[in-house]
Amino acid sequence: MIQVRDVSRVYRRGQTLIHALRSVTCDIETGSFNVLVGPSGSGKSTLLYLIGGLDEPTSGQILFDGRALIAMSRRQRDDFRRQTVGFIFQSFNLLSNLTAVENVLVPFMPQGIGPSQRSEAVALLNAVGLGDRLEHRP
Repeated sequence: MIQVRDVSRVYRRGQTLIHALRSVTCDIETGSFNVLVGPSGSGKSTLLYLIGGLDEPTSGQILFDGRALIAMSRRQRDDFRRQTVGFIFQSFNLLSNLTAVENVLVPFMPQGIGPSQRSEAVALLNAVGLGDRLEHRP
């Protein structure tokens, strides 16, 4: 379970403070499907970056299975993102020197890629209708 407790995020642009999030509280149950909706600039991406450990809240806390993300070291947050959280960004940020399969496997590269991971990546690309592009580069 992910618990977001009274989370705020303020950015500074020169002398101006920008309140991207103000006192957000929510629970995200393990295995549930959740949707964030709102107009551009409403804080959706900011909240996702905080939940994913890519940024830190100005105040409040985010707990993943009872463990505070802010209490994790940089290395622990890296491991958390590698093993627990996945992101698909609006702009795909694909690495042009890698094939579609290799791009899917990027998160596994630090640990080594075995045949089972490669097979799963191929299956995922086939499942979303991209099987014809497996070895193409972006």
